[in-house]
Amino acid sequence: MRKSLALKTILRSPLITLLTFLLIAAASFALFSRVTDYVVNIRETENARSLYHAVASLDNEVPDISVETKAVQSADGNMNGYCTVYEMEDKSWPTKEELQEFSSLPGVTLADTRYMTAGLVRDYKRILGGTGDILLEGTFNGYIDDRDKSVYEDHVRLIFDDVKVIAGESEFDIGTSIITEDVPLGDMYYAKSPFTHAFYDGLEKGSRCLMMARDSGPGSAGSGIYFAYDKGKEALCVIDGLAENYLETEPFVRQKGWADAISHNNNVHDVVYTSDMRAIPEFNEQRLKLAEGRFLAAQDTDVCVVSEDFLREHGLSVGDSISVRLGDRLCHENAFVFEGEDVPEFGDFVNLPIVGAYSSGSPNTIYVPSSLLQVKVPDDYETKPDEFSVFVEKAGDIEAFYEAAGQFAERLDLKLVFSDRGWLDVKDSFGMGALASLFTAVLYIVGAVLALFLAVYLYIGRNRKPYAIMRMLGVSGREAGISVLLPFAALAVLAAPVGGVAGLFYAQEAAKKALLRMAGNAPAGYVPNAELPINIVLLCLFSEVLFVSVA
Repeated sequence: MRKSLALKTILRSPLITLLTFLLIAAASFALFSRVTDYVVNIRETENARSLYHAVASLDNEVPDISVETKAVQSADGNMNGYCTVYEMEDKSWPTKEELQEFSSLPGVTLADTRYMTAGLVRDYKRILGGTGDILLEGTFNGYIDDRDKSVYEDHVRLIFDDVKVIAGESEFDIGTSIITEDVPLGDMYYAKSPFTHAFYDGLEKGSRCLMMARDSGPGSAGSGIYFAYDKGKEALCVIDGLAENYLETEPFVRQKGWADAISHNNNVHDVVYTSDMRAIPEFNEQRLKLAEGRFLAAQDTDVCVVSEDFLREHGLSVGDSISVRLGDRLCHENAFVFEGEDVPEFGDFVNLPIVGAYSSGSPNTIYVPSSLLQVKVPDDYETKPDEFSVFVEKAGDIEAFYEAAGQFAERLDLKLVFSDRGWLDVKDSFGMGALASLFTAVLYIVGAVLALFLAVYLYIGRNRKPYAIMRMLGVSGREAGISVLLPFAALAVLAAPVGGVAGLFYAQEAAKKALLRMAGNAPAGYVPNAELPINIVLLCLFSEVLFVSVA
């Protein structure tokens, strides 16, 4: 009887039935689509926000100032202009107390002072690239005079036969005969070289010579061999009639030092000690990127991060270990040396598992925790600007830190070097996007509630007369109520899933489009996730059923 009465009620008023169905479906669509969209929007906004960090350091270095001066006359009679460089002293580096104050500015999560030493890695040589030093013997066979050329009128090219490499940073074969690239003559005002036309004219063909040179590898346009005239008079000397061990004798102490330095450089890597790699500006600015694994963190004590080139060159993977001997001298720019007396001492081998690899940058830099530093830092050691930085982890703290840091740097008359991965440019859009999503969700929820109230009124409120008639005919209140509610419940069971499924589909597609736009503006490392939260979907379903039941 109930089913037949419900069916009659539905068929008796098809227009009201259709309108009620549409109202319930629309309410369901609004509730499911906007609530899930809002939750996804907030979730992904927070995920993207968590990737925005700030790194800042102070710069006290003043660049050299070049001033063009008058032209001067060179030894060969040609007029050549030149620049005089005036060097300005750097500004005072902040004291320990001032650096401590800088590290305590609002929002600073950590401060990192980085040091560098040499590191010898067992079984793995430094990856060569660019120009390398080379010490060689060769038989002098004259030179090519370029004085008649319009471009290189002040250069010569040296010819050597029967070439033998004594020590070299390169692994390719330079051949038995070479012609050096153009060598500036000491006759010229800028060369500052003892090697003049007179010197080369006095050098007899057939003389066996020891020469310090540099090579640029097999891909260079010419021979790729450059005479290192800037090393001074020891860079080219005659060795006719000397014993085979002449490099061990007193007159060749400096050349022996060059050979030792070259041998040392073949196996040396730059070891950078850091308490947390996130504070390194190059990584925060994505000039150096994490290729695989992870960065070093504050809790690490005996692991390392290397370049992906290092892994590829030596057939290693993240998770493998390397043995490193750490040097006993601090250095600023690189750990390789140029003279023999600069070669450092090394401690015992330390076994370091590789936890991550970075892309770009120097392939010969190895990052290790600060706790591995074995060198006592002198009290008068001056940290370079790019060796000290602070890290702001939370995006919400970046703006306040930037204002405070700017005032601090201005007070000390220093330059603030700041990187926020673009947060200050997008922070307003992040906030407005979340607010707009919330406002839209609230409007849709209010609309959904009103639609459900209207549906209840149309299908239940308007059925008071049939309810009263049934009561007059002796039908119990429970039976009469069920008869009125049953058609509405049937419509709700049909309409709510239709609207809900449509709303979820719409929310899914809208989230995908919105996240694609967000990914275009978000920092590197952000991975959009358009998956709808199941718990929110269930909450929407429960809320809708509860509201209809109460109504």
